[in-house]
Order: sequence, then C-alpha cells, then structure tokens
Amino acid sequence: MKSRLFYLVGIFFIVACNSNSNNEDKTSDDLPEGKWNGEYIEVDSEEENNTTRPAKKSNGGEILNLGKVIFKLGNKEMKIVQFDRRKNDITINKDQIAIRIKDANDHHFIIGIHKDQIYKNPEGNYIDVRRIKGDNAPKFSLNYITDLRDKNQTFQCVKGTLVVKKMNLRSGEVLIEASGNLQNMEGLKEGTPQPFEIEIKMNFETVVSTFDPSA
Repeated sequence: MKSRLFYLVGIFFIVACNSNSNNEDKTSDDLPEGKWNGEYIEVDSEEENNTTRPAKKSNGGEILNLGKVIFKLGNKEMKIVQFDRRKNDITINKDQIAIRIKDANDHHFIIGIHKDQIYKNPEGNYIDVRRIKGDNAPKFSLNYITDLRDKNQTFQCVKGTLVVKKMNLRSGEVLIEASGNLQNMEGLKEGTPQPFEIEIKMNFETVVSTFDPSA
C-alpha cells in the first residue's frame, strides 16, 4: 500500500508541475534572487550559469544543458546531458525537498529528501524511507520512470543510501550520489530488485520555496 502511495504521489507531482509549466510562460525572473514575494520564493539559475543555448525540439519545447546525470541500473548505464526545458526543478519545504529531473528522452527521476528543517542545511547522508523510522529522521525516496502511462516502467528504491554532497538552494547547483536497489512497481512482492547507482551534477532551472523562512 505504501509503495503504491509513493507511486501516486510521484505521478501527481509530475503531472501537476507539467500543467503549471504549460500554463505559465513567465516566471518571476524579474524578482531579485531569493526575494519573498508574499507567496513563494523563486530563483532562476539560468542567468547565473553559462549553459549551452537551448536547441528547439520538434514539439516546440527546448533542450537544455544543465549538467549531467550518470545512471546505472543492472548491467545498463546511461549518461544524460540533455534535459527538457521547465521540467527540472527543486521545490523546498520546511522539512522536505523534492527534486524533479526529466531528460530529452522522457526519462523521469523523482527524489524526495526529508530532514528536520532541511532548508537550513540539506547536505548529508540519507537512508531509504523503508528502513528508517521517525518523521524528521534523514531519509529519502527515489522513483525512476520511463513511461508515465505504464506502471511497469516505474522503478522505486527499496533499499539504498543517498548523499547530498552539495546543494545550493539559491543557485540550484546540486551534487548528489545514491546507490542501492530499485524494483519494478508491479513486481514489488515477487520481482527481483536490481542494483542501481546515480550521480547527479546539475544546475537546476528553477528553485521554488513553498514557505517563508523568515516567518
């Protein structure tokens, strides 16, 4: 039941963010960096980082160079250097950070990192949510999705560790490493977990805070 809940939350997060991205062509780029506007804080790191000029996609979207992701699952490995515009972001809450990554080939990574007052210092070590108890204990969840319409193409971390080596919540610069086992959502009871490793070294497009840290 918990596994399916994580799946539903992950899908809801992607769909909601996609809907917002499609309906809003403008962000608050005109606000000073990190300024509270009464509703949220938004920081766009595109101007701070000299990324490669986006290439137009056939569907009208754009491809961005935001860094790289190296991902190994079983005996397969891929290196991601092209990312879908407006689909790579960090959302900050008081005790939780949500990270969304989508590459140019529609591979999705949804990572949730939880710790008491994580917005003050997100760096550190985290254990998968299945093995750790306590609402404010350092823990993480990770989903890898290759097709939003097919649950057979969704993998969830069932055991692992994650290290946030660097996370600048103003500029969006992130360095994360994680490893452990991923398992297909449809085979959580009977399937065999596959070992995975992931290294994320990116400058995210957008960082959004959903609360006022000065309140």
